[in-house]
Amino acid sequence: MSYLRVNSFAIVSEKIVANLRSVLYKKLISLEIPFFEERRVGELTSRISNDVTQIQGVMSITLAE
Repeated sequence: MSYLRVNSFAIVSEKIVANLRSVLYKKLISLEIPFFEERRVGELTSRISNDVTQIQGVMSITLAE
């Protein structure tokens, strides 16, 4: 696989993940207070971090093929 292709895939993947994180952040700050009162901070942080990381891993593998 050429350097250019690998580099292009990495850039596209990072942009998509950055966009996903931005969308998630905007959604979180638009939620009402009761949503946060019913959930632990660690649960939300872990969920967002792990889910986005898993998506990033899948995208890296998928785009590389």
